[in-house]
Amino acid sequence: MVVLRSANPDFFIAHFDVAAILEFPIEKPARHEDYANAFYHDMCERFRLMDKITIAQIEGRAGGGGSELAMSFDMRFGVRGKTIINQMEAPL
Repeated sequence: MVVLRSANPDFFIAHFDVAAILEFPIEKPARHEDYANAFYHDMCERFRLMDKITIAQIEGRAGGGGSELAMSFDMRFGVRGKTIINQMEAPL
């Protein structure tokens, strides 16, 4: 079993740099290897496919990338009244 939790009780994991997302090219089809966050998405996929149970213990805020990482885990547990999950790409 793998349990991931933040050392900071008010913040799980930050989001990817939104300014960088706005700079992604749109004039050609997207290629995975062209993006700075490709490694991060590969890591999330490894957690998703891991042959162990994965649990995200979320205390505080989980921004876009932190939310994506938590979604790749088998289970997510948050602290009632303290956990905030947001996905920045939605308003973009």
